[in-house]
Amino acid sequence: MAKGKRKNPTNRNQDHSPSSERSTPIPPSPGHPNTTENLDTDLKTFLMMMIEDIKKDFHKSLKELQESTAKELQALKEKQENTAKQVEIIKEKQENTSKQVMEMNKTILELKGEVDTIKKTQSKATLEIETLGKRSGTIDASISNRIQEMEERISGAEDSIENIDTTV
Repeated sequence: MAKGKRKNPTNRNQDHSPSSERSTPIPPSPGHPNTTENLDTDLKTFLMMMIEDIKKDFHKSLKELQESTAKELQALKEKQENTAKQVEIIKEKQENTSKQVMEMNKTILELKGEVDTIKKTQSKATLEIETLGKRSGTIDASISNRIQEMEERISGAEDSIENIDTTV
């Protein structure tokens, strides 16, 4: 560039830039004059309507989301209540089972005591029979039947104890 000949940067492209103003004016429409003020008002109105529609859609979506969340929350509460009820039922069953086991153990101890008593009685009876047999030389049939009955009772009691032990 030569000295003293500066170009003005604001005037650089004046001849080549497109103008923002039209060379021919826009003809006004018959029922609605097309002025800048009317266009601005129409655009503002249209923009406000769009904003209102967006707000309505947004509020509708929020309401649907709240309703959906409330339903899910209610379903979760119901599941929690059902689970709590099931836990309570299981606890009750466990307590009942524990009581039954304790009762069965008590019954087993009683049966074992009865078996021991029967065995002692049988031993005494056997000794008595042997003593009588030696004295008289014969064993009375009724005594033999009595011994057999006692042995059967002992066997039955022992079987009951084994059955109870296997079920517990």
